[in-house]
Amino acid sequence: NNLSKMSKCGRCGKTVYAGEKQSYDGKDYHGLCLQAVKKDQKSGVSGKQSGFSSYPTKEAPATDVVNAPPPATGGSAFCSNCGTKSSGGKFCANCGGTL
Repeated sequence: NNLSKMSKCGRCGKTVYAGEKQSYDGKDYHGLCLQAVKKDQKSGVSGKQSGFSSYPTKEAPATDVVNAPPPATGGSAFCSNCGTKSSGGKFCANCGGTL
């Protein structure tokens, strides 16, 4: 079973696949995790105290509520959840909320 041979990242603890594996100091890392480890070593910071809290994931970007257009009243020109302009459907294309 190839999955049992997968190593865990020495920084974030998540699975490191062969195509992304970078070894350093006897441990395997994701590329960004290794960069953070080396940066931490130079600056004297240890563990997860650096700028990276964990290996980045593909999550939707945070919505900037301050710059979002205000929700329209009496109609559904904009999503009431995130302020995105309606594309004419029943659901918001950005957040999936009901329009």
